[in-house]
Amino acid sequence: MELTLKNVENIVEDNMGQFSTYVLLSRAIPDIRDGLKPSYRRVLWTMNEMKATRLTKSANIWGEVMRYHPHGSTYPTMVGMAQKDGQLNPYLIGKGNFGQHASELAYASDRYTELKLAEISIDMIADSKKNGVKMIDNYDSTRKIPEVFPVKYPSILAYAQSGIGVGSSSSIPSFNITELSQATIDYILKGEKRLLVPDFGTKAFVVNDEEILRTINENGRGSIVQRARVEIDGRDIIIKEIPYDTTKEKIKEVVKVDDISGLSGMQVVITAKKGIDMDMLLEKLYLNTPMQTTYSANMMVVNTKGLPELKGVWSILDEWLDWRKDVITKMLEHDTKLKNAQLEILYGLNLIKDDIEEVISIIRNSTDDNLIENLQKKFALSKIQAERISELKLRNLTTTFIKKQMASIGELEKQVAMNNEAIKSDEIKNKMIVSDLEETIKKFGKERQTEIIERASFAKIKKSVIEEKSIPDYNVKVFVTKENYVKKMALTSLRQAGILKLKDSDE
Repeated sequence: MELTLKNVENIVEDNMGQFSTYVLLSRAIPDIRDGLKPSYRRVLWTMNEMKATRLTKSANIWGEVMRYHPHGSTYPTMVGMAQKDGQLNPYLIGKGNFGQHASELAYASDRYTELKLAEISIDMIADSKKNGVKMIDNYDSTRKIPEVFPVKYPSILAYAQSGIGVGSSSSIPSFNITELSQATIDYILKGEKRLLVPDFGTKAFVVNDEEILRTINENGRGSIVQRARVEIDGRDIIIKEIPYDTTKEKIKEVVKVDDISGLSGMQVVITAKKGIDMDMLLEKLYLNTPMQTTYSANMMVVNTKGLPELKGVWSILDEWLDWRKDVITKMLEHDTKLKNAQLEILYGLNLIKDDIEEVISIIRNSTDDNLIENLQKKFALSKIQAERISELKLRNLTTTFIKKQMASIGELEKQVAMNNEAIKSDEIKNKMIVSDLEETIKKFGKERQTEIIERASFAKIKKSVIEEKSIPDYNVKVFVTKENYVKKMALTSLRQAGILKLKDSDE
């Protein structure tokens, strides 16, 4: 046995490097191609295999997901994928209590809830078996799953998600699928790059800060300000919508509120004292509570080379478009191969159409060992053509049947020619991508949910709000030391003056 000597610190460093890479690529960071983390992809693929287009018990689903994802229950992941206020286009549709993204209230157990695939998820998975993407083994090599889904739109930018790995993190905001798809179309056709503004399932407001938005679009990093949507009714401030990265409970920690949210939507009511300037109070609440927050974008993705990379919106779109064209090329090549195989059989039928009696005679008088060879010699058929003809039922060896089959030769030849032309042409593939994006808008497009407010109106916080910071008023003792340090201590403090920490030379 050969022994290799290594320092312990090197072994630990190597193992930690491998572990951190695994966590980043296999759990924490979404793939730029289909916008999914592995756990999300495994949930969707399992539900597709289960044909879960009708509501199915959640416990049954995550049990099946274990065949692809052996790391424990994926039910919490499924909950997030089904929360209606968590995403603009949730990947799953649920029945039962799945909680809310905007609340810390617990969701129901998996035995009480049901799930099914959303239409947008079915569309994402639809072309997975057309050889545009690679099929890979699951963890024990007993099943196959797509490496990624051949999505028809840049889903990485339409689904808000975050993840923390070893030494790295990712926080990707969602963009409106209509605006994103249309911007991608304009980029393909006109080379135009417009500033995209994040849009969240929790709605509320986002501040239009062009400098920050440009940084996010170009570099993938920046903090955008969000504000809750409120109504003022007499002495009540009614919160209707809150920023994406906060919850109702966090607001309740700061001020006394009444949460009367129900099926009709969120309603958190703050009642003011008599004589309070309501506009002033509202600005104070924005300034001092989670009613106003910042969303910090850090758009770390797994790129097409399988490495984590920080990318801006347009850098992501460039790489996604290259990948999508590659997927289309592979699907066209696969489709062409299938059509050429069909044509070969039809060309074989064309060779025998005028001598069907001779074909029947050869089949009758040949043995299993020489049948194929005899057909090939007589009609100059390929082996595949001869095999297909030998498998035809006697009732199909008629002039009518053969002519009917051959009627599709012209259309197939036309489709093969079009495929071959598209394979060689980026312009045609771009048109196909544009068509897919237009179809995506038609099927799944929605109006913007998060309203954009201008920075100018946002900045009009009354000066008195800032100046009127609440400074607590309480009795203190003030100590001045020999070396001119000033220290204070509340009278209610249990400490004594004698235990104040001073320098050895001070008193």
